[in-house]
Amino acid sequence: MLSKKVPILYFVIFTLIAILATFYSCYAYFSHQEKLITETAKANSVQSCLLNIKRLNGYKYIQPLISTKQGCESEGLLPIRQEMAQTLDNYKAAGTISTASVYLRVFGQGEWVCINEGESYRPGSLLKVPELITFLREEELHPGTLDKKLAYNTPFTTVKNPLYTSKSIEVGKSYTIRELLKYMVEYSDNNATMLLNNNMDSKQFKQTFTDFGLKEPDMNASDYPIAVKDYGIFFEALYNAGYLNIDNSEYAVELLSRCNFKDGFVAGLPEGGSIAHKFGEAGDDNLHELHECGIIYSGNKRYELVVMTKGKVLAKLPEVLKNVSRIAYQRLNN
Repeated sequence: MLSKKVPILYFVIFTLIAILATFYSCYAYFSHQEKLITETAKANSVQSCLLNIKRLNGYKYIQPLISTKQGCESEGLLPIRQEMAQTLDNYKAAGTISTASVYLRVFGQGEWVCINEGESYRPGSLLKVPELITFLREEELHPGTLDKKLAYNTPFTTVKNPLYTSKSIEVGKSYTIRELLKYMVEYSDNNATMLLNNNMDSKQFKQTFTDFGLKEPDMNASDYPIAVKDYGIFFEALYNAGYLNIDNSEYAVELLSRCNFKDGFVAGLPEGGSIAHKFGEAGDDNLHELHECGIIYSGNKRYELVVMTKGKVLAKLPEVLKNVSRIAYQRLNN
């Protein structure tokens, strides 16, 4: 009887050992796989958050820095992003906008967040900023460019009827390019812009975009679709003086600080708030677009804000710009 029980006992013990060994092997294998996955995810996260650096090519010994920022959104700005996203959702639900995008970048540490960055917009008058940069670049390459006089003898005709208009140059008068840049930027004057367009080096204008890593514009196209974060590089390059020299970068931002559009970002800032900005109006009778980009100066904090919107009623869109501006200012200054 004992001789029959011993083999059965051995069998039970052997089976238990085999089960435990199998369990341990499986546990060790899956633990190792989980560790590999975690480490890979961490490595990818670190890789994606490395600094995103844009430099100017075309030089033999140097490569000037245009812009630098983190490769991924900043955790510290996510609460602001969430509040702005909820605000946009509310406007969308109310029918004020059909879509909108926001790019917020705090200078200093390269922190940024973006909402709906994949959407493209027709920039409209926002393209006056790269045009400003182009003429200032021409001044650096060919001193005296800004003092050249251009005659405005024939009125320009256009199918566009912008809602936000201001001062304009007068037929029969001549203006220096420097004066025309003032009308183009401060008053968003389309007549001054078209006169400048007719006398601009289109090759240099295209190069302004490609130098910043953007697609070359088609000079025969009616517009240049662009995403909110991509447009921000023009203001970043001016702020960093990474494309124009320091004096011309300062001059460009000073002109932008005189932009007389007050219904958007300015309305969301406290009275006397300092801002250098430009707005753009585009679209048609079926869908209007209104955008604004600016650098806001708040004590020791300086940040860039770009908001692009689409909606059926143009007159309702400035409110969106105003309230996104208000949220950014209040949260960044708390």
